[in-house]
Formats: sequence, C-alpha cells, structure tokens
Amino acid sequence: MKYSVIAEEKLGYEIAEKSCTGEEFAVITAEEFAKKYADANVYIRFYHKSKGQVGYLNQDGNHDITGKPWVFE
Repeated sequence: MKYSVIAEEKLGYEIAEKSCTGEEFAVITAEEFAKKYADANVYIRFYHKSKGQVGYLNQDGNHDITGKPWVFE
C-alpha cells in the first residue's frame, strides 16, 4: 500500500504532498507537516494497487473513504 501525506489550506488548496512507502513513515511525515504548516489540515491518503482502492488513514488507525484532519500537539 502506498501513502501520501497532504497539507491543505482551510479552503482546500493543497500546500504540500509527499509520497511514503509505509504507514509508519507516513505518520512521521504527517507530524512534520503539522509542525511546518501549523494552519493547514494534514491528511494521509492511501492507495491499494491490487484492490484499486483509494481512501484515507485516519488518526484513529482506520482506513476509510472519508478523511479526517490529523491533530498533533
């Protein structure tokens, strides 16, 4: 499964994106994006090639079609 970490402005404009090969690296990257882009919403999007499935990895650990912004303190 491939992951992309995305930072978006509150109006939905993408600020930054980084591809990640694993879930753990995606979470670390999301934390970095949250610090760098403090006013942005940070999402982790996934792509499962064999199933053709696209969605989001949410902070509760669930893979879902609906993405929820990650919150870091």
